[in-house]
Amino acid sequence: MYTGLPVTACLPQYLEPRYDPPQTNQEPTETQVVVDVFFTPLCTALRSEEGAVMRQAAEAFGGRVIVREWSVGDPEVRMNFGIARAIFVNGVMRPNDDIIGLEEATGLIVDALERPVPDGAVWDDSISRLF
Repeated sequence: MYTGLPVTACLPQYLEPRYDPPQTNQEPTETQVVVDVFFTPLCTALRSEEGAVMRQAAEAFGGRVIVREWSVGDPEVRMNFGIARAIFVNGVMRPNDDIIGLEEATGLIVDALERPVPDGAVWDDSISRLF
């Protein structure tokens, strides 16, 4: 990515990824699982395919699961989180693999229902970073 730049060019400064697990008591009363989907609109569209799959999986659990989507096309989201693409389920990041399937999305929600929300975010090393 940096090849061919003039010697006077400054290398990009990556944003530090930041994410705090949601506090379910700050969400609607019956909510037990909060899913945050970060997506890059340049790669998909104005809504993310991962978000659509997570919303479909969440339907089976009613109001116990909410799905929030964060478009990093929004400069404020980019600066606040420094994340280009990720899925967090109650603060635990899914490894950045290919597109998520319904079975995996449902499994992530079931797992989150069975464990407490961590004190801090649980990161995967494959995080997509922004600069």
